[in-house]
Amino acid sequence: MKSYIWLQTVDGSIQQVEEEVAMFCPMICQEVLQTGLGSSKTYAISLPQRVNPAMLGLILDYCRFHQVPGHSNKVWNNPTFM
Repeated sequence: MKSYIWLQTVDGSIQQVEEEVAMFCPMICQEVLQTGLGSSKTYAISLPQRVNPAMLGLILDYCRFHQVPGHSNKVWNNPTFM
């Protein structure tokens, strides 16, 4: 069974993200561990103002990519590997 973290962007939208992906981001990990936020839609982690839904999508794509063993920035920057 997957666990999820709830995140709120600057426009007020709330997204449910796989915990293993969300915890790859240091800011989110720190919020979960220090404040206990993110456990439900009611207690979503409020992301910094510069993080809109599109930016969050890019951040999560980056986190998902780098969770795969063997993936590096060199591969990330080369579209032939995607």
